[in-house]
Amino acid sequence: MVSPSSIPRRAGKAVKTDHLNAAELAEYYANGLLRSVAEPDCEVE
Repeated sequence: MVSPSSIPRRAGKAVKTDHLNAAELAEYYANGLLRSVAEPDCEVE
């Protein structure tokens, strides 16, 4: 799981489609630019 605030944004990017978003996320993941976030257990929460 990735925090939305940790996803890099490109300046001037106005077009948004699922296909483009998926390609960007795959590129960011491959380059190690995304930080994973642990989902808390019911006990922790």
